[in-house]
Amino acid sequence: MASPSADSLTVPWSFEDCGIEVLVTLDVSSVKAATYEVQISGDSLSVQVKSSDKNTDLLRITQLYSTIDAASSEWNLSPSKDSLTVRLKKLDPDSTWPHLEAKTATNEASISHGDPLEARKAVEALLSAARAGDVEAFRGAAQRFDGSDLSGVKDANGRNTLHFSASHGQTDFVAHLVSEEHFEVDATDDSGETALDLAAASGHPGTVAALLKLGAKAARIGTGDPQPIHWAAQSGNVTCVELLLEHGATVDPASNSGTPLLWAIGANKRECAVFLLDKGANPNVQGDNGVSACLLAAATGSEELLQRLIDMGADVNAVATGGVTPLHVAAEVGLKSVVQILLKGGADPNAKEQNMSARPIDAAAAAQHRDIVEMLLPCTTPAEGAEWTADSLLAEAAAAAAAHGHTHEHHGGCCGHDHSHDEPEEIEVPAPEEYDLDKAKVLKRAGDEAFVKGQFPAAVEHYTGALRHNTSDHALWANRSAAAFRTGAFQDALLDARRARTVDPRYAKAYYREGSAAEALEQWEDAAQAYFQGCRLDPQNIALAQAFHGVVQKAREAHKKAHQHAHEHGHSHDCSEHCSH
Repeated sequence: MASPSADSLTVPWSFEDCGIEVLVTLDVSSVKAATYEVQISGDSLSVQVKSSDKNTDLLRITQLYSTIDAASSEWNLSPSKDSLTVRLKKLDPDSTWPHLEAKTATNEASISHGDPLEARKAVEALLSAARAGDVEAFRGAAQRFDGSDLSGVKDANGRNTLHFSASHGQTDFVAHLVSEEHFEVDATDDSGETALDLAAASGHPGTVAALLKLGAKAARIGTGDPQPIHWAAQSGNVTCVELLLEHGATVDPASNSGTPLLWAIGANKRECAVFLLDKGANPNVQGDNGVSACLLAAATGSEELLQRLIDMGADVNAVATGGVTPLHVAAEVGLKSVVQILLKGGADPNAKEQNMSARPIDAAAAAQHRDIVEMLLPCTTPAEGAEWTADSLLAEAAAAAAAHGHTHEHHGGCCGHDHSHDEPEEIEVPAPEEYDLDKAKVLKRAGDEAFVKGQFPAAVEHYTGALRHNTSDHALWANRSAAAFRTGAFQDALLDARRARTVDPRYAKAYYREGSAAEALEQWEDAAQAYFQGCRLDPQNIALAQAFHGVVQKAREAHKKAHQHAHEHGHSHDCSEHCSH
């Protein structure tokens, strides 16, 4: 008996990436059918209406964006029979799906073979050669494209081999692509970023120099988007910043997201921030929500940089949205040395927030920072009729918090400060012991399967095996970090997360992994800094925002306990000599 023929019917559908699974919803309200057939494999999905003489396709995806666990995936029809939902369980829970279907190449570069899986492999081979800077492997992979324009072969983010090689610092390969393969040096990806942006963000001065020599623009006029110098400043590579300035970049380019100086300070890259100041960066510039360089330096506990800003004329009383000043932030976080520097620099201890009319001393009292309260007490104008002692202010703040069921809300971009973690650790990504992408993919998939099953030690083992063959895959490092975290190996998880963001500084999930591991180790500032950077890369990521605010609260509670312990053991401070008022 012959199989029923298959026609097609167009129905509205949508998909949603929910983290560990992807939901695909079809509107079947217009379909008069009693029976549906849903077929799910590791790489494909089809939804059909069944009848006696034929099957009609409603949706057919021959190559899903990423591999799924077909056995754990399921589908159901709504009680009203108006919608059909398919739940696709990811094999790699850390992968993000920007599309339901894998985008292997743009229409500009067609592949001679029609098999989508083979097409995807061909694109992966081309992009992997770019990451590794392997010209011979690139030429071999290029043969699959029958003379098409190879610059049109892109990943799902619109990045071609020039973008990948620049991001990985493959300077000679970059030069080959532009000079020999005639790639457009300033071609942009889907986010509007160029190869120069990516090289600068990754801190590769050799590649930055090569791209500039090949004609890449050091500055883009009138876009409002971040410039290459912003990314270089965030990476902290002074040489990259210097090269860009020498080739026409300005030290304070107009941007919708602040200046390079703010990016450097926000990323805690002090050497780079000082270099920018020496080159004429405006110390009084304010970014989103009125956040100033002084406020960022205060929030991150950058004492030397804060002093440098003050010496260069920065306004220590610059007000951010809501009336928050650098002194408010330092007082609430509990940074004594920063409070001292601000007071000596002329910070106003009587400055009030707009909504709560809280002064810095009120912020310190709400956070139960006795030493800060005692420091600000002689500098602040007493409230009329109030008992003006540290004990009374702390008790009143504690009672108010208890009455409202919460503590005073944090304003700054960081939390408790530990000077042993001021500078992010420089992480070296090792070279693969035996470079083999095919072996790496097999082992990564085994790791993904073990992870989905909750076999985390086995997942770590498989990911470790994959990393013997490929160390340039940021997701692989992040996956091993996630698996290690679940085994309780938090230090290992932290190291792998930092390697993931070293491989790709734009990978927001790496910062989430780093923050989670640092938080588990009670390295509060490192955790907050990681979450903060992740939020900057992905402002719409609710999980990152919640994690950031959560670690701020945990840090506050930890500092409160530490101060209570110190007070119980008789420690007190007389810091009135630090006030300049």
